[in-house]
Amino acid sequence: AEIDDAVQLGILHYSEWIKTYSGVIPQLFLAVKSAERSTADFLSTGCKDIIVACKEDKIVGFCGFGAFRGT
Repeated sequence: AEIDDAVQLGILHYSEWIKTYSGVIPQLFLAVKSAERSTADFLSTGCKDIIVACKEDKIVGFCGFGAFRGT
């Protein structure tokens, strides 16, 4: 992903969270999420270590990767 992809990534990330987790996790948790917050998160990392899947110049999926952070 490129930094110019941050807005599309943010919108996709937010919308999929809402679709996937509505009715599954507490609404209060989802209420604090937004496309703008997701976009800001992608911008803060410079879209580093993200691969995007595109269809007709639109991002339809993505995968983030990096070093293992667990113990």
